[in-house]
Amino acid sequence: ALWLLVIIYLLILFQYLVIDRLTYGHYSTRIYNLKPFDSIQSYLYHKDSYNFRTWFLNLYGNIIMLVPLGILLPLLLPSFRKT
Repeated sequence: ALWLLVIIYLLILFQYLVIDRLTYGHYSTRIYNLKPFDSIQSYLYHKDSYNFRTWFLNLYGNIIMLVPLGILLPLLLPSFRKT
């Protein structure tokens, strides 16, 4: 049952992060940042350059989006549990 939950969660993430952007025409203007913490660093150091909604949604949205993965992986895979 937990594996099914993980698969559903990953499909929802894929839908939100990839498919929605392709469907609604944002693909041509969307830039994916693959350098870890690069945009987060920019938002923190230059937060006066961004409106509140932009940096708040980016910083806390990423955290909230990944919390279920942090809960489900240790339940499913013993190697992700702390010893």
